[in-house]
Amino acid sequence: MILSTHRFEPIIPRRRPDVTDDETILDTCTVAVGTDGAYVGIASTCGEPGARSLGCGFTGVARSYRVRGIATALKSRTTAAARELGCRELNAGGGGADSAMQHVNRRLGFEIEPAWITFISQRPGRD
Repeated sequence: MILSTHRFEPIIPRRRPDVTDDETILDTCTVAVGTDGAYVGIASTCGEPGARSLGCGFTGVARSYRVRGIATALKSRTTAAARELGCRELNAGGGGADSAMQHVNRRLGFEIEPAWITFISQRPGRD
């Protein structure tokens, strides 16, 4: 028997939600404004308002304003807004290789689940 080692890279679909996404709950959008009046960050949730389970939408902070706790504050506020709408489960999803966002999610109490991989046989006659 010959064993070979292969390196598998997980395929994570890239979804780039923004505040114009049809699923964005506008009542949960939170914007951070810098001292100069410019928008420096935003966070939102997605799903059906009033649903028990929602998803985190877009969370982003301008590069020059990062590492100041802004993403944590934004996501904390959107989490509270989702709770006020009756949400009992909020899924952050994604994160992937974004260790900074994983750190924010951990700080806010999200459970980080281990990665999972599904193998599919693509040879004819194999199910």
